[in-house]
Amino acid sequence: MDTNIAKLFQTVAASSDYNDAFMMYKKIKDEGNNDFKRQIKFKMGLHLLAGVGCYKNIAEGCKFIIEAGRLGLSDAIRWTKDHGNKDDYSAGEASKIFFR
Repeated sequence: MDTNIAKLFQTVAASSDYNDAFMMYKKIKDEGNNDFKRQIKFKMGLHLLAGVGCYKNIAEGCKFIIEAGRLGLSDAIRWTKDHGNKDDYSAGEASKIFFR
């Protein structure tokens, strides 16, 4: 994986500017190896579920979290197992992650 992309991801992941973070995730979501892709897709899914930095879109958020799980991210697998049967895929829980 390109070390510049990895550094960018670390910077964006730590940012409190959620709009910029989401836009950057969107640009780099298909870059790098599967480990990188699954982390980005999980974060995008949480953003979309919570409507933080983007418009709330539960269907798209679910899609990204499921993709991250298929790529082997344990947090995404756990989220799907714990919240997958709820109508809103626990969008409220996703919001809490951003506003602790």
